Amino acid sequence: MIIKQRAAPGVVGSTDLVGTVDGCDAIIVDDIIDTAGTLCAAANELMTFGARRVFAFATHGLFNGPAVQRINDSMLVEVVVANTVPLSEKTAQCKKIKQLSVGKLLSETISRVHSGDSLSEMFKAEHAKSLLASAPLPGPSSHRRSIGGIEEGAAGAISKQVQSAT
Repeated sequence: MIIKQRAAPGVVGSTDLVGTVDGCDAIIVDDIIDTAGTLCAAANELMTFGARRVFAFATHGLFNGPAVQRINDSMLVEVVVANTVPLSEKTAQCKKIKQLSVGKLLSETISRVHSGDSLSEMFKAEHAKSLLASAPLPGPSSHRRSIGGIEEGAAGAISKQVQSAT
């Protein structure tokens, strides 16, 4: 875990690694990726401490300013975001950025709330894969690979782990 202390809004004062990542795959989870400065610094720091590979997951990918260039230049293997914010053409062309659709998840949630069915059931392994879907990205799709509707890479690995947990 990396603990981030802000000196001021938008300014990181310090970061501290808790635990060890030597020889491990590291996953960074965040709510929003804006300019990706903190994200890329954290990924590079994890590699310095011996991480084998670094992946990032965030709900909202804004990718403003130098974000795409920073991600391309960083040690990140893959950045996965939900399709809550449309990607620009430039961002969609970044081979490290993958986008997953939350449409099926939202649809299923609304349906279950309306009918009074269990929300917890959606997150059992037998249902989880059907709720994750690759979001259509503008431009060529030659750099994206899909396994049963799940992007190969970090998102696919998570899906496989969910399936094997049952």
